[in-house]
Amino acid sequence: MMLIKAVSLQKEFVHGDNRTHAVKDGSLEMTNGESIAITGPSGCGKTTLTNMIGLILTPSKGELYIEGKDAKTFSTKQTAEYRNKFFGYIVQDFALLENYTVRKNVEIPLLYSSERLGARERKKRVQEVLTKVGLTDKINVLARNLSGGQRQRVAIARALVNNPQVILADEPTGSLDSETGQGIIKLIMDLVAEGKGLLMVTHNPEIARQCDYQINMIDGMTNLMYA
Repeated sequence: MMLIKAVSLQKEFVHGDNRTHAVKDGSLEMTNGESIAITGPSGCGKTTLTNMIGLILTPSKGELYIEGKDAKTFSTKQTAEYRNKFFGYIVQDFALLENYTVRKNVEIPLLYSSERLGARERKKRVQEVLTKVGLTDKINVLARNLSGGQRQRVAIARALVNNPQVILADEPTGSLDSETGQGIIKLIMDLVAEGKGLLMVTHNPEIARQCDYQINMIDGMTNLMYA
């Protein structure tokens, strides 16, 4: 099943008289169980492209289809539902709430879900994803007291708690040592093996080679390197 199809996406930022073409031509396709790495130098548009695909940013031009539906036709409500249920986001700095426990951090997407889950079901889902990432013993620990690897696993658990179809990971190992980072990548790749799609921004060529496809971005344009 085609999960994502992006055709010549463009993004232009306007600041007064200045115009910045962050993405000039971003194209890719993803089906179930596929992993795609986006590589390229800093400032080439990798994160901007990922954010357009994840419905965080609106493209200036181009076409984006999610499960065969034209994203331009989505209402505000539909867009919010796709962000909450279809995509799971793992961001560079983890974006944890430092004074929240692990449980409360992971629970956040459930509080905004259209399913309106009760407390018991939310607790069950949080426990399930924390078991998957090996953090059930940290459920009541404050985020500020976690190690870097533990913080990243909390971020992954939060991304998974609504059982998304596609994981969007922006430099998921950027601030971790190599051993911890490889453990995180194995965890993510195990999820891909279960049928989830993965779109991952990375500077690490060894990590990129573990994906099914690698797209190199140069000056805001995508180039499929291998399949």
